[in-house]
Amino acid sequence: MDFEQDNFLHGQYAVLGQEDGDVFIYDQEGPRLLLNRLQPTAREIDEVRSEPLEFALYLYGQVLFLLYRFGDGGWSDAPFNLQLNAPEHRGLCERFGKGDRYSLMLQLRRHETSTVVMNRMLRLTAEFSYEMHQLIAHQLFRPFTYTAFRGLRNLAYQEFPEPSDMAARACIRCIATD
Repeated sequence: MDFEQDNFLHGQYAVLGQEDGDVFIYDQEGPRLLLNRLQPTAREIDEVRSEPLEFALYLYGQVLFLLYRFGDGGWSDAPFNLQLNAPEHRGLCERFGKGDRYSLMLQLRRHETSTVVMNRMLRLTAEFSYEMHQLIAHQLFRPFTYTAFRGLRNLAYQEFPEPSDMAARACIRCIATD
């Protein structure tokens, strides 16, 4: 990815050693959220360790935004499309059905070195997990390119200048549990 070409207002992608950025990953092993910080602060470490975490999903065209916030803090986002995964990582979790719950791995990392500072495993509600699964499953069969992704993502950021604007229109929300 060319960071200089990626001009958007929020939802920065993690570019090794350049910027803070958050990345949502989904593959056969389930969902993960990587919080990349150049120098994680004590406050950020405490938030990741113990604050309640709220999630929301917002679909803009074929771009799924995983929105999240710690406690009553501001919303952040991580845009996603399954087609951007390498072909061998485009699968869905097997045997996932209505009533099942995803566990999401939250990982705070020191960005320049990819050193893991903190891990936290969170459980999503069954309703949220099912909606996430359905939205991602829909992406599996629709071809999509990085150029299209970047264009739609940037349009979404123009239309919704703050992640809270997307969260207000989210199709579903949940409070994750440890």
